[in-house]
Amino acid sequence: MTTDRVASLLPRTRTELRDTLAAVVACNAVGAAGGLSSASAVREWLPTLDRPRYQPPGWVFGPVWTVLYTTMGVSITAVRRVSGDDTGRSRAQRLFAIQLAVNALWSFLFFTRRNPRAALVDAALIVAAAAATVRAIWAVHRPAALLLLPYLAWVSFAFVLNADLVRRNPGR
Repeated sequence: MTTDRVASLLPRTRTELRDTLAAVVACNAVGAAGGLSSASAVREWLPTLDRPRYQPPGWVFGPVWTVLYTTMGVSITAVRRVSGDDTGRSRAQRLFAIQLAVNALWSFLFFTRRNPRAALVDAALIVAAAAATVRAIWAVHRPAALLLLPYLAWVSFAFVLNADLVRRNPGR
């Protein structure tokens, strides 16, 4: 990415900084809500499942999600700042909101409801919504879309992990 393209992601005014910070906080709040609602299940229920060796250790998830939610907030505020193409910008923002909502549902389904099968359906929706979001943002602001590629990779990995957990733990 060129310096100009990277610079297009950064806030240039106090208002843009405030908007970026608000989006970063909002995205991380979604993650924190999922984390808080799942804390007891992570301690009590998750260890009872047959888990694959490639599952990352528990301490990895918090930092990874924090970085991903932060880049999501930066990405969406960069999209909001784009002038022109109101239709493309609106579509990208709608898809972003949808993928964030579907993402928020996963922790509830998997940990609170302890329903890996329902969570797997949701994980598939997350991947589809994230991919659609990346495509929509790509059309409006390519550097902002590039910021979401690690998120798309991570939720794709999470889908595979969720599917393996369902396979290894029939009836749970």
